[in-house]
Amino acid sequence: MKNIPTELLRTFVTIKDLGGFTNAGELLGRSQPAISLQIKKLEEILNTKLFLRGFNLALTADGENVYHSAQKILDINDSLIKKLAGENITGKVRLGIPSDLELAFLPKALKGFSKIYPNIAIEVDCEISKV
Repeated sequence: MKNIPTELLRTFVTIKDLGGFTNAGELLGRSQPAISLQIKKLEEILNTKLFLRGFNLALTADGENVYHSAQKILDINDSLIKKLAGENITGKVRLGIPSDLELAFLPKALKGFSKIYPNIAIEVDCEISKV
């Protein structure tokens, strides 16, 4: 019995959703060649081609079927992880950071954190750096 790694399915779905290997790589923190290798591995596991290679990136008929199933699998996976990892943890996190760093990364980091840990209150104190 073969198993399909969820990371390969997530890469595949992200490529389809964002319309390209490069965009998916940027979101997933991987290079375009690494993304291509993941799709090659997924195609080998499934023994089928998922994308029609050419001017426009389009899914094959098998690719369409895999896409819809992969979305369901990832939804179940993410729901289970969220339920077991994030919702049971409660409390407060206090951050003290210099104000010059606040706008650079904080909004994106806090958004991701709050998705994983919805029951954690975040308190941020920003002040001018004292150098």
